[in-house]
Amino acid sequence: MSSGYPDRQPAWGTVLRPSLGICDKRFGVDKENFRIILVGKDGGVKRQDTTPVQPTAIFKQIDAMPMRQQEMQERKRK
Repeated sequence: MSSGYPDRQPAWGTVLRPSLGICDKRFGVDKENFRIILVGKDGGVKRQDTTPVQPTAIFKQIDAMPMRQQEMQERKRK
């Protein structure tokens, strides 16, 4: 059974030195703290966590987003 991971079209990134990227400016990430940021396709921040999170929690939130709901409905019609 597939987890549906590819269907959610995730783009994962790891920032080891935020001062070298846009993360510290755009999202307020500093190099001293852990941060998970879920950014929607619209570019808006949908979730921020300062501790590790189970992927299922993130997938549940993605699946509740309007664009994802629309994608799932379109798949059902095919």
